[in-house]
Amino acid sequence: MTANGENGKDGAFEVARLTAVGRGAVACVGVRGVDGWTAALERWRRSDGREGAAAFDDWSAASAERPYFGFFRLDEIGGASEETVLRRRTPTAFELCGHGGDVVASALVRFFADRGAAVVSGDAWERAVEREEAKLGKTGGLGENGENGETGEVGERWSARVDELFFAGADALVVRTTTETTARIALAQRSAWRRLLNELKTELRVASRLSDEAERRKAGRVLTARFDAIAETFELGRRLTEPFVVLLTGVPNAGKSSFLNAALGFERVVVSPTSGTTRDLVGATTVLNGWTFRFVDAAGLRDAADPIERAGTRLTVEALERTDVALRFFDATVGRAEQEAVFERFFGDCAAKFGGRTLDVLNKIDLPRDRWASDWLDDVENETRTICPISARTGDGVDALTKRIFDATVGDAALSAEPLLWNVAQVEFWRETRDACARGDFESALRSVES
Repeated sequence: MTANGENGKDGAFEVARLTAVGRGAVACVGVRGVDGWTAALERWRRSDGREGAAAFDDWSAASAERPYFGFFRLDEIGGASEETVLRRRTPTAFELCGHGGDVVASALVRFFADRGAAVVSGDAWERAVEREEAKLGKTGGLGENGENGETGEVGERWSARVDELFFAGADALVVRTTTETTARIALAQRSAWRRLLNELKTELRVASRLSDEAERRKAGRVLTARFDAIAETFELGRRLTEPFVVLLTGVPNAGKSSFLNAALGFERVVVSPTSGTTRDLVGATTVLNGWTFRFVDAAGLRDAADPIERAGTRLTVEALERTDVALRFFDATVGRAEQEAVFERFFGDCAAKFGGRTLDVLNKIDLPRDRWASDWLDDVENETRTICPISARTGDGVDALTKRIFDATVGDAALSAEPLLWNVAQVEFWRETRDACARGDFESALRSVES
């Protein structure tokens, strides 16, 4: 029972840990539901000694942010009274914040779970409470008819699906990132998507009220273009948890393995002057400017008699289809035309397949010029080719090459705080809603979250 006799929307009884597991100065637990509020009143008292419902003012939207200072008695850990701040978010949803770290947070979760609460994720709990707050008029400047908020049937449908796709998985997304940069971008996604979706809902409502057909078509074009722009972020968004793949190809002894070792900073691949040493796809993962890249060293391209070496060459050709950037390694001591012919024989038009995401690398520039093939001398000195000259042995040009790899994949989006699509389910949702806008069916665009 609540302090003012109000009941929750559906009587759901849930408990969630709102702060991360681990050492910390403060640990917060969220509770939602009538039974949770009743259980809390049994154990919590204000610092001035008041207990039960008398410890709280009647709930209202205006007073919801007020903190109450007091103590929560934990018989489960020796009857200690933990100094706790209680904040009521809704009549039956509240947060408990204490200083006891993991021990107290775990004890609080167990206390409510033992009384029948379902243990849910912090993100799911937060989204459920925010929907209740919206219906109570706390957030978003809601009018009585829900014009500017998420009340009403359509708004509730949108919230339910958006919660599932863009908010419920946000915490999991952060956990799955592997660098500080990608974690920072993942952490920004919840607020970025909240802002974008609120803007889109407003625009869709405005468009749905248009009666002039020409104006509806114009609104459809504008909204469709906006959806298309966001759809293009998927290739970057999925890289928050998946590495970019860089394939190293070339004739035997062109220096692929030596470059990989130089880029990684340790000896990952055996280097030998004997052709055919690398017979399989050898991969290693590293970080460039905060983003994860997987470099794959492929077998040298040649018509080999050894069936194992031939199998390695086939793997190289197949890997080309799963690659973000292909590095074509050329040996400065072997003629350019001869090596181009090998690439053509195995890959065909490599540049066309990759839409320009192919970088040509000229290795062994540390060798005396009299050992270079003559056509390379002309190309490099006259800068007639877009090629990256390096020495995998000395490291000259390696940093410049890795920068070009980064620019060809992440580029200016490296520190993006804009909303990104990061999984296929989001892409499908986005396509459904976009297609409805393209038809001028703005009402279905709002309802598409149900499909």
